[in-house]
Amino acid sequence: MGNDTISDIVTNLIRYQLIQYTNEQCVLNGIPTEKQISKPYWNDISSRWEKEESIDQLIIHGKRILLVPKNIVFSESNYTFTKERFVQHDMLEFLQEKELQVPNSPLIKHRVPKKNQDIGEAFVTKKSIREREHIDKKQNVLKFSSKYPAIMETFKNKQHFKSLNVVELYEIQEDSFSDDDYNNLLDAFIKTLKSIPRGKNYANDYHEFILGLLTFIFYPSLSHPKKETPIDNTRKRIDITYVNTADTGFFCNLKSEITSNYIYVECKNYSGKLSNPEFDQLAGRFNESSSKVGMLVCREVDDFAYERAAGQYRRQNELLLIITDELLISMLNDMKLSENNNTTSFLAHEKRLYELKRNIEVERY
Repeated sequence: MGNDTISDIVTNLIRYQLIQYTNEQCVLNGIPTEKQISKPYWNDISSRWEKEESIDQLIIHGKRILLVPKNIVFSESNYTFTKERFVQHDMLEFLQEKELQVPNSPLIKHRVPKKNQDIGEAFVTKKSIREREHIDKKQNVLKFSSKYPAIMETFKNKQHFKSLNVVELYEIQEDSFSDDDYNNLLDAFIKTLKSIPRGKNYANDYHEFILGLLTFIFYPSLSHPKKETPIDNTRKRIDITYVNTADTGFFCNLKSEITSNYIYVECKNYSGKLSNPEFDQLAGRFNESSSKVGMLVCREVDDFAYERAAGQYRRQNELLLIITDELLISMLNDMKLSENNNTTSFLAHEKRLYELKRNIEVERY
């Protein structure tokens, strides 16, 4: 079964979830939608195909459009859950080892003997097994999988998918994205951040920009951003909520240390310093089941802010990460490419978070 067919099947199965995701993104970005009947989707509760008679959908030039979370998009060249991969590695390597146990097998060859060896190491080539067993035929692969289900199960449990980084996302769209383009994008973020005035009059501009900036900086570790998320029966709202989808790096490590299924963000575009109410507001959003980690994003702070964060961590085991303009600019610069570093490291900036957390833990302020 080809990737296109798999993609079509999966889209039909999760169409309702993709419609919901598309609506969330349209609300997030102020894109208008229209109520229309949906195409069929699979309802796993009723175990049948269903339609929504009237549901908000993104319509462009008369066509219904589904948006897909970028962290579930993959490049065909990096996708390893294929018959060819299974045959070349898992299946043939198993058969090689099995053939070596067959006495006097005509497929067994020997390497040139090493010093103090009478006969060289025995080996069997994949090519010889492939030719004898006609191993590439689909029916033979199915027969092997039925006979040795543990080999197929091991293959299925391997990690076959990884989220694409920013440059790879451009590449699969066949858009050019040079090192200079990437660095210019980072510089544009820095310039825009510096250009937003401080104060309540520009709070919404700052909030909108921080939403886009954090989504870019922490992708794919943090995903599915939501703005003004209601909690506690709508009595409270969180400026920005991210789902912690990290499988490596800082946010992945957090999962084993502290409740951090979600990362809460509060934005404060203040011209003055932060005080206790701002910290209490974010800390009041924490709970044991969803998250005890949040970011307080602001323009600048004094040592009191870090001392307050350290006290919260010590008393409540709640982590308040204070993200200032200076820290954001440092992280963006860490992500830049240079002559000495021509490999894009999308976790290079996270060293700043490790350092921040370490200082909070030991109260080094």
